Amino acid sequence: MDDGRIIALAALICSALQVGTCLAQTPQKPDAAPFHDIRCLIQTERPQWNRNTETIVSGTIENLTDGPLQLEVEPALYLTSRTSSEMGDRFWAPVDLLQNIPLGTNKRPVSEDGKVISIESRPILLEFKTKGDSIHFRIDVQHLLWARQISSVWPSSAFFSTLKSGDYDLQLVLETDKGRVETPNVNISIDVEAETFQDQARDIARAMFPNAPEKTQNVGCFRSLKRGMSIDAVVQKCGRPDEEAGSGIYIFVWDFADGSRVSIGTPYRNSICDVRYKDPSGKWSVLLHCK
Repeated sequence: MDDGRIIALAALICSALQVGTCLAQTPQKPDAAPFHDIRCLIQTERPQWNRNTETIVSGTIENLTDGPLQLEVEPALYLTSRTSSEMGDRFWAPVDLLQNIPLGTNKRPVSEDGKVISIESRPILLEFKTKGDSIHFRIDVQHLLWARQISSVWPSSAFFSTLKSGDYDLQLVLETDKGRVETPNVNISIDVEAETFQDQARDIARAMFPNAPEKTQNVGCFRSLKRGMSIDAVVQKCGRPDEEAGSGIYIFVWDFADGSRVSIGTPYRNSICDVRYKDPSGKWSVLLHCK
């Protein structure tokens, strides 16, 4: 299907749905020939991704020519389901590898009423000084915008709100005017439903102290705590903690707007033990220590 037919189809869909704006993407070149001037490899730091883990992809692009090279490329990450054969279970995200952000775009209206907008990706420039020169990159897939590949609109959704749980093949594709470079697939397992540890910790704190006063914004409140106080007395004095993040013992955490934090660890609710403070620079100190 050529660009004109895709834009016309997008206009028809917009009209039928009565939406304010429709974004018609410029299609990629599915039959592009392999391009052999550069080589690209990617890897992931974790084979399993959920909301509580890092979702990092790192890689290297190497110059295979005999001298310097300047090259415009349009990179995109693809995730293809290994647990489903449905056409809709392939997702993509155009990416600026050099800045760890979505790939830039140029937009222009293509219908008289302005409801249909054509989107063209802006390539990034890769520069290699010598033969064998390499460019290294590190990107977080959650910093990108995603969509199903069969969608007629440009990717605009968050990672975990777009993907489904399952096993996937991850691939990076670099489109150039002279051809395409594809990396070998990397296997990834995604758990979209997994609740983050931090969310769980916050839910626990709210459930433990449903009627507690609001948290103090002054660390001085915690400097006045006495050994042997119950955690309930601390909460009444200094407010509800943001999290209960312990495993085996209670660890109550209060976070402040300047990046500082107070942490109280104790095996029993009726008697506090260590009270620690992290200042805005990240340095920890002890406000109250167990004997």
